[in-house]
Formats: sequence, C-alpha cells, structure tokens
Amino acid sequence: NYQLIQALQLLALDIRRKQLSLEEAEERLQQILKKPTEHSRLVVYAAGGLVSAGSVILYGGSLLMASIAFLLGFSATGLLRWLGRIGAPLFYSQSLVAIFVTLVAAGAAWCSNYLGLSVNATLLVISGIVLLVAGLMFVGAFQDAIDEYYMTANARLLKVVMATGGVIAGVMVGLYIATKFGITFPATPDRLTLADKHTQYLGAGIIAAAFVLRNHSRFFGMIISALIAIFGWWISRLAMSFGFDIVTASGIAAAVIGLVAVMTSRLWRFPSLAIIAAGIVPLVPGLSLYNGLMGVVLYPPNSVNFLPALAILARAILIGVAVAIGASFGNIVGRPIRRQFINLFRRNTQIS
Repeated sequence: NYQLIQALQLLALDIRRKQLSLEEAEERLQQILKKPTEHSRLVVYAAGGLVSAGSVILYGGSLLMASIAFLLGFSATGLLRWLGRIGAPLFYSQSLVAIFVTLVAAGAAWCSNYLGLSVNATLLVISGIVLLVAGLMFVGAFQDAIDEYYMTANARLLKVVMATGGVIAGVMVGLYIATKFGITFPATPDRLTLADKHTQYLGAGIIAAAFVLRNHSRFFGMIISALIAIFGWWISRLAMSFGFDIVTASGIAAAVIGLVAVMTSRLWRFPSLAIIAAGIVPLVPGLSLYNGLMGVVLYPPNSVNFLPALAILARAILIGVAVAIGASFGNIVGRPIRRQFINLFRRNTQIS
C-alpha cells in the first residue's frame, strides 16, 4: 500500500523536523494504521486488467485483444485475491489462476474461429500470467543479496521458484485440457515481437500506472509512475541503439530510475520504493524467466531445444541481476546527492 508507506514516511519526517512528542507521534501512528487509505476491490481488479491490457499493447496486439486481455486480467486478479483470502498456498493459487488463464485463452481462440475474429491465444496467455510471474520478486531477491541480507535473498529466490513453478504447472495442465478439446497453441512468448516504438512506450506507461494502482497509489502517483516507466524504457532502448546488449541496457536504465526516484520522491511526495518498482516493471525479466523455465521443463536434456531454453533462462537471470544492481546503485548514489541538496536548501533558507 503505497499511500500507507507515504503516510509513514511523512510522519517520520515530521518527527524529525517538528520534534513531535512521543505521545503525539504515537497518536498519529495509530490513526494511520487504524484506517489506511486504500482503493476498493473493483479498482484493484481493474488495475490488474490494465496490466494485462498494457502487456498486449506492448506486444502490438489489437484493440480487441487488449479488451479481452483487460477482462481476463480483471477476472484473474479477482480469483488470485480470493485464493489469497481463503489462505491457499502460493504454489496452488498460482497454478489455479494459470489454469484459468490458459483455458480462457483457449476458449477465446475457439470462439474466434467461429466468429471470424483474429485472436492470438498465446498473447492472451502471456497477458494473464504477467500478473503471476515473479519478476519483481526475482529482482528484489538480488537486491537483498547486494545489501547483504542473504537469508532474505535465499528465501525470496525459493519463493520465485515456487511461484514460477506454479505458473508453469498451471499452464501445462490448461494446455493438456485444451488439447482434449482439439485446441492447441504455443504458450511461450518467444514467438511474439514487440510493437513499434511509440506503442511500446504506451504499453510500458500503462503497465507501470496500473501496477501502482494495484498497490493503492494516488492518481498523481500513477502519472509519475507512467512517466518514469516510459523514461526508463527509452533509456534502455537508447542504450541498445549504442550497441549495448539487453542485459547492460536494462542495468543502465534501472540505475537512472533509481537515481531519479531518490532525487525526486520527496518533491512529489511519493515513495521512492514505488517509483523504482513502477519504473523497472517493464524491464524485469518475468516473462523470460517463465519462458526459460517452461523450456527446461518441457524439453529433455538431450533435446535440440534444451540448450536454447537454458540460454533464455540464463539471460533472464542476468537481466534480473543487472536490474537489481542498477536500481541499488542509483539508490546509493542518489542519497548523498539528495542530502547535499537538502542541506544547501536549508542554509539558503536560513540566510534569506
């Protein structure tokens, strides 16, 4: 809940600046925690739908595909949160939602054949499971390792494996059920290509804005997140145009995002954590991680396709490490610079 995080950060600043008494600080803390500001369930479900629709736009899908993906993401988010409320373990909740997404995509493909519509079932599956893939968790694990929280990093990496394993198991079960009805399609993003440059920026902005909306961000925070994500995506494409590979380009973009987040979070009154997370969402290798693990699971070690799948998995890991290093580096560099600006501002204010 980014609004809750921002309220706690503002309280910490007021304690330091205004020298609040212990009683007053405790009273404000109780008020913040008693009733945190958050969006309704429908808004959160709609945000999940927008993440799915943004993913379709990022891969150049049509307006019809984006609309179907929105409904799919809306339903998948509702199902995922319901499973969380009843206490379903992560692996099973991921699997059940992945089965649901795959079967809905198969049903949409079957209906499109009779209605004469152009529906890409693979893209629909990807738009649905993008809500489930643990890309940010994967990057967060490496950030914990960089910050020397090794126990937490190991726990997060194991959680990534279980979460992604649940998605793969669910997709495979869904595909098996679909084949029993004569519906077959590939469920990996290796056959998909990104849209043109302008549409890529639109998709990245929608994904970032919807991501923070799911985490109860304010409307202004959505605008900031969309702009930061578009800026980060542009930085990564610019770096690649200068000859850098996708791993290095992702790391450079993440470093710039981390620096900008730390420098501007207080000005915008929006948590730097939220800015960094939203900015790197389009960069995290969630789909590549899923694609690589799916290939490793599907193909035996002596198969021709096993080594390419292993290469995709290795590249996903490298991208995750690069994004984590970049975001952490930008954060570390930005803090002393911000402190110098704050001290300079205070001295000028006192002099005037």
